[in-house]
Amino acid sequence: MGTKRFIKGLVFGAMAGGFITLLNKETREDVMDSTKKGGEFISRYARDPQLLVESTKEVYEKVRETAQQIGEDMEFINQKVEEIKELSPQVKDLIEDAKETLHSSSESYKEVFTEEDHQSNNSRVE
Repeated sequence: MGTKRFIKGLVFGAMAGGFITLLNKETREDVMDSTKKGGEFISRYARDPQLLVESTKEVYEKVRETAQQIGEDMEFINQKVEEIKELSPQVKDLIEDAKETLHSSSESYKEVFTEEDHQSNNSRVE
């Protein structure tokens, strides 16, 4: 019993809210325009049902093509992710090797420059 009252109240409230919003002139014009366009849309397809079939086929084809493209893109991305996973250990090793090389080179450079500075300081003193 309470559910029926709730539904009735909901329906009447929606109707009252709809009527109240129609008091605004701009809202009324928008509703009239939308209703008119909807009626024209329905009557056009009612007069020519084949047009509806063709439109539906076009939409279906676009959706199918888009889905196919998304599938291909996802496959490409998955392949690249797998390639990255395979390359990661190799890249890590390369980075470690480069880091070690740079570190040992920097130590060698420090020694060379330290020796040069030491020699130039000694030559100035003499």
